[in-house]
Amino acid sequence: MKTLGRLFFISVAALGLTFCSLVPSQKLAPLPSYAFPLQEEARLEYEGEINGGLRAGGGKIYFSTKKGIVYAADAVAKKIRWQFAAKASISSAPAVGSDGVIFSDRENNLYCLGLDGKLRWEKKSSEAISGGIARNFEKVFLIMAEINLVALESASGNELWRFKAGGAIRTAPVFWNQQVIFGTVEGKVYFLRPPGLLGSTFETGTEVAGPLFVDRDRLYFSLKDGTFHCLRLTSKKRLWTIKTGGYLMSLPAADNRRILFVTSNNVLFCLNKKGGNLDWWQTISSRAAFSPAIRDEQVFVASRSPILVAMKKNGERAGTYDAGGTLSSAPHCFGENLLINTYNPETAKGTLIFIKGAAPPKDSSKKK
Repeated sequence: MKTLGRLFFISVAALGLTFCSLVPSQKLAPLPSYAFPLQEEARLEYEGEINGGLRAGGGKIYFSTKKGIVYAADAVAKKIRWQFAAKASISSAPAVGSDGVIFSDRENNLYCLGLDGKLRWEKKSSEAISGGIARNFEKVFLIMAEINLVALESASGNELWRFKAGGAIRTAPVFWNQQVIFGTVEGKVYFLRPPGLLGSTFETGTEVAGPLFVDRDRLYFSLKDGTFHCLRLTSKKRLWTIKTGGYLMSLPAADNRRILFVTSNNVLFCLNKKGGNLDWWQTISSRAAFSPAIRDEQVFVASRSPILVAMKKNGERAGTYDAGGTLSSAPHCFGENLLINTYNPETAKGTLIFIKGAAPPKDSSKKK
């Protein structure tokens, strides 16, 4: 595998159960791996195709569709609890926090719903809302007219501050140590400090492409030239770079030792976070714009096909699952369930599928 990795490296030189934006303060024991063959537990059908993936919080799963509907599903009862129809189609996933669900539609309407699905406020923007929406505690961040990063108060939707970048903003903002971080087409990563003041910039040399990813004190990002980078946030110094031949199409996934991601040339990479060394790689059979999911010793990868693929920690295939329809979002581990979505263009309906987790191991120390 190491030899194969080196050959590939040369060839490409010529990828918590609280609110998804928060990191648990305590280290939780990993849940057991899923047992194959995977067993389906429930299916929920809904109108339209999911757009942007799932968001989790408070025992519910939130998602939006291209038809302009936001859904909240109960992860325990396996039921749709409520739905809300926007005035136009929706282009990205809702941003979920402890005080509500915020999203925008393609006509630049911005909405805030309570966790009960009731409308709290709605605003019409005179500027084009570009890309997805990010939340950080009581603030909402969105990109307007491509070059303006705007911070809003989540309770009211009132603008708090805005920052004009030197070029089009190509990434949703991420957050670290009270700093707001984003990348641009001009080849810069910006670091803003409250309230929207420029702290510093990092020159990347070429266009930042794909989402930014923060893990502890490190920032990971990809560039349009087909390279992947790791930056230490405390010093703003680059720790390592690898050539991947493509750029990020979706967010990476990480555990204590590894970072995994899919690139635009349909390759899944598994790297050692410490030095960026290649542990293994696998080609993806069809276009995969979805994030991988890590569960204990397993890695799950979805692409635009009916087949969900699971791999072992060494990159070998652990098993597959036929969802019975084209997968339309990234796999999502939530509690004991693995969640996936499919879409049927003939019926214009999507399906949220709950897959059972492995049964807990029996305690052999207990007497019968």
